[in-house]
Amino acid sequence: MLFLVFIYLLSAATARAGAWLYPEGHGQLILTTAFADAQDAFDASGRLLKTPSYRKLETRLYLEHGVTDWLSVVAEGSAMSFQGGGESARLKQLDALIAEAKSGLPFILPAETGIRYQGLGLGAAGARLRLFTHAQYVFSVEASLRAASSEARHFLDMRDAAQFDARLLMGRSLSLFGFTGFLDTQIGYRTGGQNGDEVRVDLTAGVRPIDRLMLMA
Repeated sequence: MLFLVFIYLLSAATARAGAWLYPEGHGQLILTTAFADAQDAFDASGRLLKTPSYRKLETRLYLEHGVTDWLSVVAEGSAMSFQGGGESARLKQLDALIAEAKSGLPFILPAETGIRYQGLGLGAAGARLRLFTHAQYVFSVEASLRAASSEARHFLDMRDAAQFDARLLMGRSLSLFGFTGFLDTQIGYRTGGQNGDEVRVDLTAGVRPIDRLMLMA
Protein backbone atom coordinates (compact mmCIF):
# COMPACT_ATOMS: atom_id res chain seq x y z
CA MET A 1 0.00 0.00 0.00
CA LEU A 2 1.32 3.46 -0.86
CA PHE A 3 0.84 6.37 1.46
CA LEU A 4 1.43 9.97 0.41
CA VAL A 5 2.54 12.22 3.21
CA PHE A 6 2.59 16.00 2.90
CA ILE A 7 4.90 17.59 5.42
CA TYR A 8 5.03 21.34 5.98
CA LEU A 9 8.52 22.15 7.21
CA LEU A 10 9.22 24.92 9.67
CA SER A 11 12.48 25.86 7.97
CA ALA A 12 14.17 25.53 4.60
CA ALA A 13 16.86 23.17 5.95
CA THR A 14 17.93 20.24 3.80
CA ALA A 15 15.64 17.23 4.21
CA ARG A 16 17.09 14.24 6.04
CA ALA A 17 16.22 10.68 5.12
CA GLY A 18 17.08 7.47 6.94
CA ALA A 19 20.57 6.80 5.57
CA TRP A 20 21.90 10.29 6.32
CA LEU A 21 23.40 11.33 9.66
CA TYR A 22 23.23 14.69 11.42
CA PRO A 23 26.50 16.51 12.17
CA GLU A 24 27.96 16.30 15.66
CA GLY A 25 25.81 18.16 18.17
CA HIS A 26 22.80 18.46 15.84
CA GLY A 27 19.65 16.40 15.48
CA GLN A 28 15.89 16.37 15.22
CA LEU A 29 12.84 15.67 17.37
CA ILE A 30 9.64 14.58 15.58
CA LEU A 31 6.18 14.25 17.16
CA THR A 32 3.64 12.27 15.11
CA THR A 33 0.00 11.42 15.81
CA ALA A 34 -1.88 8.86 13.70
CA PHE A 35 -5.43 7.46 13.73
CA ALA A 36 -6.38 4.10 12.22
CA ASP A 37 -9.89 2.64 11.74
CA ALA A 38 -10.24 -0.73 10.02
CA GLN A 39 -12.83 -3.45 9.37
CA ASP A 40 -10.93 -5.41 6.69
CA ALA A 41 -7.55 -7.13 6.41
CA PHE A 42 -5.51 -9.02 3.83
CA ASP A 43 -4.94 -12.76 4.34
CA ALA A 44 -1.77 -14.68 3.42
CA SER A 45 -2.93 -14.87 -0.22
CA GLY A 46 -3.57 -11.14 -0.50
CA ARG A 47 -7.38 -11.43 -0.43
CA LEU A 48 -9.34 -8.74 1.39
CA LEU A 49 -11.47 -10.22 4.19
CA LYS A 50 -13.88 -8.83 6.76
CA THR A 51 -12.32 -8.76 10.24
CA PRO A 52 -13.31 -7.48 13.68
CA SER A 53 -13.29 -3.69 13.66
CA TYR A 54 -10.77 -1.68 15.61
CA ARG A 55 -9.75 1.91 16.22
CA LYS A 56 -6.29 3.00 17.21
CA LEU A 57 -4.92 6.43 18.12
CA GLU A 58 -1.15 6.56 18.54
CA THR A 59 1.32 9.34 19.31
CA ARG A 60 5.02 8.77 18.65
CA LEU A 61 8.09 10.76 19.64
CA TYR A 62 11.27 10.19 17.59
CA LEU A 63 14.71 11.53 18.51
CA GLU A 64 17.89 11.53 16.42
CA HIS A 65 21.14 13.17 17.56
CA GLY A 66 24.62 13.28 16.06
CA VAL A 67 27.27 12.11 18.53
CA THR A 68 29.96 12.53 15.87
CA ASP A 69 29.74 13.23 12.15
CA TRP A 70 29.73 9.46 11.54
CA LEU A 71 27.62 8.23 14.50
CA SER A 72 24.08 9.12 15.55
CA VAL A 73 21.90 7.85 18.39
CA VAL A 74 18.20 7.23 17.71
CA ALA A 75 15.31 6.70 20.11
CA GLU A 76 11.55 6.33 19.88
CA GLY A 77 8.64 6.17 22.31
CA SER A 78 4.88 6.00 21.86
CA ALA A 79 1.54 6.00 23.65
CA MET A 80 -1.69 4.61 22.26
CA SER A 81 -5.40 4.14 22.73
CA PHE A 82 -6.91 0.99 21.20
CA GLN A 83 -10.50 -0.22 21.00
CA GLY A 84 -11.49 -3.50 19.31
CA GLY A 85 -14.76 -5.39 19.00
CA GLY A 86 -16.40 -8.35 17.34
CA GLU A 87 -14.34 -11.53 17.48
CA SER A 88 -11.78 -9.81 19.69
CA ALA A 89 -14.46 -9.32 22.34
CA ARG A 90 -15.60 -12.94 22.07
CA LEU A 91 -12.03 -14.20 22.46
CA LYS A 92 -11.76 -12.14 25.63
CA GLN A 93 -14.95 -13.82 26.91
CA LEU A 94 -13.50 -17.25 26.07
CA ASP A 95 -10.30 -16.47 27.96
CA ALA A 96 -12.37 -15.52 31.02
CA LEU A 97 -14.38 -18.76 30.85
CA ILE A 98 -11.20 -20.84 30.56
CA ALA A 99 -9.73 -19.09 33.61
CA GLU A 100 -12.93 -19.80 35.58
CA ALA A 101 -12.86 -23.47 34.57
CA LYS A 102 -9.22 -23.87 35.63
CA SER A 103 -9.91 -22.32 39.04
CA GLY A 104 -13.12 -24.32 39.62
CA LEU A 105 -15.32 -21.24 39.79
CA PRO A 106 -18.88 -21.13 38.39
CA PHE A 107 -19.11 -20.05 34.77
CA ILE A 108 -20.10 -16.39 34.50
CA LEU A 109 -19.97 -14.94 31.01
CA PRO A 110 -18.60 -11.38 31.13
CA ALA A 111 -20.22 -8.66 29.05
CA GLU A 112 -18.96 -8.34 25.48
CA THR A 113 -17.23 -5.01 25.98
CA GLY A 114 -14.47 -5.49 23.44
CA ILE A 115 -10.77 -5.04 23.95
CA ARG A 116 -9.54 -1.69 25.19
CA TYR A 117 -6.04 -0.47 25.93
CA GLN A 118 -4.65 2.89 26.90
CA GLY A 119 -1.01 3.30 27.82
CA LEU A 120 2.54 3.23 26.63
CA GLY A 121 3.37 1.54 23.34
CA LEU A 122 6.73 0.91 21.73
CA GLY A 123 10.03 2.05 23.21
CA ALA A 124 13.22 1.80 21.14
CA ALA A 125 16.85 2.93 21.27
CA GLY A 126 19.77 2.38 18.94
CA ALA A 127 22.54 3.89 16.82
CA ARG A 128 23.32 4.57 13.15
CA LEU A 129 26.86 4.35 11.79
CA ARG A 130 27.88 5.89 8.47
CA LEU A 131 29.95 3.47 6.38
CA PHE A 132 30.99 5.70 3.47
CA THR A 133 29.78 8.22 0.91
CA HIS A 134 30.31 8.25 -2.85
CA ALA A 135 29.17 11.10 -5.11
CA GLN A 136 25.43 11.51 -4.33
CA TYR A 137 25.20 8.25 -2.34
CA VAL A 138 25.53 7.55 1.38
CA PHE A 139 25.68 4.09 2.99
CA SER A 140 25.10 3.39 6.69
CA VAL A 141 24.06 0.66 9.13
CA GLU A 142 21.66 0.88 12.05
CA ALA A 143 20.87 -1.37 14.99
CA SER A 144 18.22 -0.86 17.67
CA LEU A 145 16.54 -2.63 20.55
CA ARG A 146 12.73 -2.40 20.71
CA ALA A 147 10.59 -3.23 23.74
CA ALA A 148 6.98 -3.05 24.93
CA SER A 149 4.88 -4.30 27.84
CA SER A 150 2.97 -7.58 27.60
CA GLU A 151 -0.30 -5.64 27.21
CA ALA A 152 0.98 -3.26 24.53
CA ARG A 153 2.49 -6.08 22.43
CA HIS A 154 -1.02 -7.28 21.53
CA PHE A 155 -1.46 -4.08 19.48
CA LEU A 156 2.03 -3.94 17.96
CA ASP A 157 3.93 -6.18 15.56
CA MET A 158 5.70 -7.84 18.51
CA ARG A 159 5.61 -11.41 19.73
CA ASP A 160 8.35 -11.08 22.35
CA ALA A 161 9.05 -8.55 25.09
CA ALA A 162 12.08 -7.29 23.16
CA GLN A 163 13.04 -7.15 19.49
CA PHE A 164 16.38 -6.60 17.79
CA ASP A 165 16.34 -4.68 14.50
CA ALA A 166 19.41 -4.39 12.24
CA ARG A 167 19.45 -2.81 8.78
CA LEU A 168 21.60 -1.62 5.90
CA LEU A 169 20.65 1.80 4.51
CA MET A 170 21.44 3.53 1.23
CA GLY A 171 20.44 7.11 0.40
CA ARG A 172 20.81 9.15 -2.77
CA SER A 173 20.30 12.86 -3.30
CA LEU A 174 18.66 13.74 -6.61
CA SER A 175 17.19 16.50 -8.73
CA LEU A 176 13.81 16.05 -10.46
CA PHE A 177 12.55 18.67 -12.92
CA GLY A 178 14.71 21.20 -11.13
CA PHE A 179 13.44 20.20 -7.67
CA THR A 180 15.72 18.69 -5.03
CA GLY A 181 14.84 15.31 -3.52
CA PHE A 182 16.11 11.99 -2.23
CA LEU A 183 15.71 8.21 -2.39
CA ASP A 184 16.19 6.04 0.70
CA THR A 185 16.39 2.23 0.71
CA GLN A 186 16.56 0.11 3.87
CA ILE A 187 16.95 -3.68 4.08
CA GLY A 188 16.61 -5.04 7.60
CA TYR A 189 16.14 -8.08 9.81
CA ARG A 190 13.87 -7.93 12.86
CA THR A 191 13.35 -10.62 15.47
CA GLY A 192 10.11 -11.56 17.21
CA GLY A 193 7.35 -10.21 14.95
CA GLN A 194 3.81 -11.52 15.39
CA ASN A 195 4.56 -14.29 12.86
CA GLY A 196 8.22 -14.75 13.77
CA ASP A 197 11.43 -13.15 12.57
CA GLU A 198 11.06 -10.79 9.61
CA VAL A 199 13.06 -9.53 6.66
CA ARG A 200 11.94 -5.96 6.07
CA VAL A 201 12.35 -3.63 3.09
CA ASP A 202 11.51 0.06 3.49
CA LEU A 203 11.61 2.45 0.51
CA THR A 204 11.13 6.23 0.77
CA ALA A 205 11.20 8.92 -1.92
CA GLY A 206 10.89 12.65 -1.37
CA VAL A 207 10.86 15.78 -3.51
CA ARG A 208 10.73 19.43 -2.47
CA PRO A 209 8.61 21.58 -4.88
CA ILE A 210 9.13 24.67 -2.71
CA ASP A 211 11.51 25.37 0.16
CA ARG A 212 8.93 24.84 2.92
CA LEU A 213 7.12 21.81 1.48
CA MET A 214 8.31 18.21 1.12
CA LEU A 215 6.26 15.52 -0.67
CA MET A 216 7.06 11.96 0.36
CA ALA A 217 5.93 8.49 -0.68
